[in-house]
This record gives sequence, structure tokens and C-alpha cells, in this order.
Amino acid sequence: MSCEHCTCVCTSCADCGIAKESYASILHRLTPLALADPQPGDRWNEMLHWWMYVVEREGDTVITMCASAPCEFPTDAKREVRSLKEFKNWLLYPTNPNATWAMCDSRDNDVSWAGAAQGGGS
Repeated sequence: MSCEHCTCVCTSCADCGIAKESYASILHRLTPLALADPQPGDRWNEMLHWWMYVVEREGDTVITMCASAPCEFPTDAKREVRSLKEFKNWLLYPTNPNATWAMCDSRDNDVSWAGAAQGGGS
């Protein structure tokens, strides 16, 4: 939820008092959705020091770009291609198949920058 004053992820807006979804709640809501159906624009992180964007999805293929902080996308990112099954298995803890080691914190991000990065290959 956002208001006209801000779009930050916080518990409420000081200007208007609109209650917002907590960051933890966003992570717990978005992660299962993004794991089940990864889409371009999904952004994942691991304790805010490692970042991954889903930049392309064609059927069973998921293409991501990952980097560790401090980083700048796409310059510092590594392009990775996985099948949907490999993508899910990679993010799930081996000892707990109901939990991921990274969390999806937002969806629908603009990843048009990824197209230019593909020209350099990886």
C-alpha cells in the first residue's frame, strides 16, 4: 500500500498515517508466489547483501542476473540460466524444502536494462 507522500516499505506514512505492509510481511507474501511462478522483474535478496533479478522467463527457462553488494546492475551482475525446477531447487534449503535462503522483496521491477547486458554475453 502506498500514499501520495511516499512509496517506502514502512509500517505507516508519517504524513498521512496510512498503515503499510511491513517488510517482513512483504517477503513472506511475495516469496512463495515468485518461487512458484518466477517472472521478469522479480527481485530477490539474501539479507540485503546479495541481489538477483529475474530478467527473462520462457516456458521452463528462467534467466537471472545476480550480484553481491556493493553492486550496480547490469555492470556487476552475472547472468545465469536455469530450468524452472533448477531455479526452485537452487533457492530452497536442502534440509527444509518449504523455506528459501533468499526472499523475493518486489515484483514488476523494470529489467529492460538486462537486454543491453546480454549483448556482452556471459
